[in-house]
Amino acid sequence: MTGTPVSPSADARLEVVGELASLINTTYDLNEIFRSAILELRRVLTFRRASVTLASDDRTHYSLHTLYDAARGGFQVAQKAFPIDSGLPGQAIQTGRAMRVDDFAGTEGIRQEQERTISALIVPLTVGNQVIGSLNFGAPESVPYSDEDLDLAVLLGKQIATSLRYSKLLATIHKQREQLEREHARARLQQTRLEALIEAGESAIIMVGRGKVVHANRAMAELLGLPLEVVRDASLEQLHRALARSLRNPSVLGAQEAAMRKEGSPLRDRVEFVFPRAMICQRNVDPVLSRYGEIMGHLVVYQDVTRAAEAEAAKDEFVSLVSHELRTPLTSVKTSLALLSRGAAGPVTDRMTEFTTIALRNLDRLIRLVDDLLDLSRIESGRLVTHLSATPLDDVARHAVEMVRGFADDQGVILNWQPQGDGPLVLVDAARLEQVLVNLLSNAIKFSPESGRVGLRWFSQPDGVVVEVADEGPGIPEELLRAVFDKFRQLERTSTRVHGGVGLGLYISRAIIEQLGGELWAESSEGRGTRFYVRVPRAVAPVAAPVPVAASASAMRRVLLLVPDPDLALLIRTELEQESIEVEGRSHGSEALDLIERWSPDAIVAHVGLDDMHGLEFVRRLREGPQTTDLPTVLIGGDVPPAQAIAYGADVWVPADPGGVLEEVLRIGRAPRRPIVLLIEDDPAQRGALARLIRRQGLAVVEAADGATGLELARRRPPHAVVTDYQLPGMNGLDVLQAMRAEPALASVPALLISGEGTQQAQRDAKTLGADFLSKPMDWTVIAERVRDLVGRDPIPAKLTTRA
Repeated sequence: MTGTPVSPSADARLEVVGELASLINTTYDLNEIFRSAILELRRVLTFRRASVTLASDDRTHYSLHTLYDAARGGFQVAQKAFPIDSGLPGQAIQTGRAMRVDDFAGTEGIRQEQERTISALIVPLTVGNQVIGSLNFGAPESVPYSDEDLDLAVLLGKQIATSLRYSKLLATIHKQREQLEREHARARLQQTRLEALIEAGESAIIMVGRGKVVHANRAMAELLGLPLEVVRDASLEQLHRALARSLRNPSVLGAQEAAMRKEGSPLRDRVEFVFPRAMICQRNVDPVLSRYGEIMGHLVVYQDVTRAAEAEAAKDEFVSLVSHELRTPLTSVKTSLALLSRGAAGPVTDRMTEFTTIALRNLDRLIRLVDDLLDLSRIESGRLVTHLSATPLDDVARHAVEMVRGFADDQGVILNWQPQGDGPLVLVDAARLEQVLVNLLSNAIKFSPESGRVGLRWFSQPDGVVVEVADEGPGIPEELLRAVFDKFRQLERTSTRVHGGVGLGLYISRAIIEQLGGELWAESSEGRGTRFYVRVPRAVAPVAAPVPVAASASAMRRVLLLVPDPDLALLIRTELEQESIEVEGRSHGSEALDLIERWSPDAIVAHVGLDDMHGLEFVRRLREGPQTTDLPTVLIGGDVPPAQAIAYGADVWVPADPGGVLEEVLRIGRAPRRPIVLLIEDDPAQRGALARLIRRQGLAVVEAADGATGLELARRRPPHAVVTDYQLPGMNGLDVLQAMRAEPALASVPALLISGEGTQQAQRDAKTLGADFLSKPMDWTVIAERVRDLVGRDPIPAKLTTRA
């Protein structure tokens, strides 16, 4: 290409610019834009070589993206890279300035033969505030570029830069769209798999999200007695309404609703259905999380475990049989020997004392073994019951040390423990923590050498209080530290064992501490002793003071004893009579109920296995009357969970140990009577369930099915608080409260009115009568706690405005 070129007209340049603008606006394919632009520009711009370079992300070099070379036949494959500080393109990229050069030396690949220099146009390509490359044109030196040519190249560069910007944006959008499509496909695949698993299983399952049912299987539709299509389109409110009709106790839905809140925890429990058939189901509620950890919904599973529950009930019955047939006779033997050793049957010689001491020591070992087996059964069946309360750690430690002091003296081991009056409060079950500390101290004493030291101390940590029990025994090899907490694990070989036990103590202790929300672990080194650590939560509130009510007599005078086993009855009677307590015995609950009014006992001791009824049924009947609803009652024997005994109305449950029975009788003789709550509710199921919850708050309950009966019971014995439903047969709840306020003995009794209507007028009427107000539905445990607070309040003002 030689000679002076013919300058294209302005119209031709404008036409080419317009065509390029149209091209750039219709496609964002960089290869197509670069190639089309180069070909179109040949109509209005002379060049032998044209190229587009792009800078690397790290700005260290640039490379050819598109290369056109007329001398080589057109577009060429370009893969070469150049340092960022070399050549005119590198200079344009670094400075951001367009250049027109008439004497560019270039390289041999750019110049033709016999040429010394060429003409060049170099235009930077800018996206945003950054130069990402350059647009380059080269012509023979005989064809120099003009300023107009440079302006045209700059204009084209701006158009191409705009295309680059949109191309990058579209590439990002396309990438995000593809990613979303992949995520959607993956989520759909997972949902399909989950739905297939849901359909394949026998459990009733629903997926809930955004307040409605997302998916449900046929088993769930059958459980609710509804068409599958109706269940799958149901709202959460409709679902729970249908479940309420099927459940024996609809109030359990409160826990399910709490678990399905955004901050709720997974739920694991058992619920009982009465429709479409009677069965027990394991209920699991778990959040469904996205890959980013966000809660998308919840999975609710109901699995029929009726057979498993029946098997557990059979196992519980067997455990109860073991408790009655094995532990009770052992305890009776122990009590008999203890009475003999104390001279209950006449003078005791030193030789007799020696023999009875040996027998008592070995009986204690047998009883502890039975107790361990019973605890093991409770742990493995999930029936280990604990009751948390704010407890002074100093008291628990003192009791534990006192229980093992005799054993330590026999072994010649020194106990190092100093009580601290300002010891911390811990949130524990005091009896269970004491059991753990006794076990740890006993183990430490057992494995300590004569004159060895066993220490007990504690120290505070941010997450609780840690109790340390340390000994100077042989220690435990590091590889066996975890194994000591296994069931039936003894570190000694059977043939060489010198210490007793079957290896359950540490396993049970760890299970107890974990149920208390704590942790138990060991540290040791051979030859340097062992240290066991118990971490328990610190209590955030002081120990609750007893409700200020009138106390019973300072000492027990009369006890009604209901124990069918004559041997056990004789032992308990002997223990009580040694404390100058008059005892009247019966074996039938019905006879005892008739005797109470005539004989007026100060307390009752009742065995669960009465001749004519279960001990729990006897306690339930005992609590029906206002005069006996707070009569101190100790339930003994069997394997009754203490919480269940208290819910039915007993003050406490203890094993059938005559010594333990005496201790509880004396304790409740010194304690104040439980406050009485009058509960008026016409629905027997709800009344019974609510009464049991209130009793677990340490209160006595008198139940009435209608307002008139409730008012009569209150007149016979004024309660410490009244809880009444609004809707009642005959007199409604407000009428009952109005009648009570008119009588001096009942005018100041605190009251709680519960209504399903929740009207403002009902609330105003309740307030006028000095009563608290709650609307249904609500969690029944909330009602029980409100009642506990109500009992502790001061009497309401005597002056009340009557209801209009």
